[in-house]
Amino acid sequence: MSRDATLNGPGSLPHAIVLAGGSGERLRPVTERWLGEHRPKQYCTFVGTRSMLQHTLDRVKTVVPHGNILTVVAEEHERFLPAALPEPVPGALVRQPLNRGTAAGVFLPLAYVLAKDPQATVMIFPCDHFIYPEGRFLQYVVSTYRLCRSFEDSLLLLGVPATSPETDYGWIEPAPSSRVGGSERPLRRVARFVEKPSREEAERLLRRGGLWNTMVVGARAATLWALGRRFLPEMIGAFDTLRDVVRATQTGRADPEREAAVLRSVYQRLRPADFSADFLRPAAGSTLVFPLDDLLWSDWGRPKRVMSSLHELGLQAAPRLASAL
Repeated sequence: MSRDATLNGPGSLPHAIVLAGGSGERLRPVTERWLGEHRPKQYCTFVGTRSMLQHTLDRVKTVVPHGNILTVVAEEHERFLPAALPEPVPGALVRQPLNRGTAAGVFLPLAYVLAKDPQATVMIFPCDHFIYPEGRFLQYVVSTYRLCRSFEDSLLLLGVPATSPETDYGWIEPAPSSRVGGSERPLRRVARFVEKPSREEAERLLRRGGLWNTMVVGARAATLWALGRRFLPEMIGAFDTLRDVVRATQTGRADPEREAAVLRSVYQRLRPADFSADFLRPAAGSTLVFPLDDLLWSDWGRPKRVMSSLHELGLQAAPRLASAL
């Protein structure tokens, strides 16, 4: 799929944020048995020769200019990058000095996107999910970038039609009779988000046509920032300061040491916040969900889901992994 053939035309070139800052605690017992140390799953190669981070970057590089990709990592995990990637990270590597929750993991790199291109359209990609087939997923990604130009004041969230009453996933409940017309794909308005429901609630959501939340989000960067200011004003206020310093660094009015000092100072004061619970949930009224049909998606946060995906596709787990699982 050619980036130039699919995303040319008016508007800013697309940007991407790749989220690689998670600690992978739920798979810690597996990675410790398998690798002899704990390694967050995004840096692991479960099957074949590519880590989950490499899979994600390879998908993103297909549709986004390399210089517009930002990968956010935890400082303490940077040591895993050489083994996880055969070449340097494309674009920019954004290091989080401290763990301040998943909302900071999104809005920190977004500050860098806005400093570079205030008109940017951006998509957010977790890198610890299994997706197959990749080509079909990329068609949805291209459509999402395009739709962000038509729905400038909305978040576009990719959701997978649920097939079982999964209690460990985040769920999206579409609003009744809420299909949005005039788009190249069927979008639905969001009624509410439900995080890790009870079994009874999950069964109810399944009957109502609920979708699993992939956490893949597209929006105008300015829209995402404005909604962040509404629901996380303290965090966005702190990142406003950082964005100004980043812009000054990019234009030669400040040096990188100043930027690094401000970043560390911001994180020392920042209160943790969860992107799903503290941002997406209150922003449901500004969110449209884009259902992903005919593809396999799984959050590989649990050993049973890793094995289930591999079994469904007839894939062989990496050496020693099967016994660890």
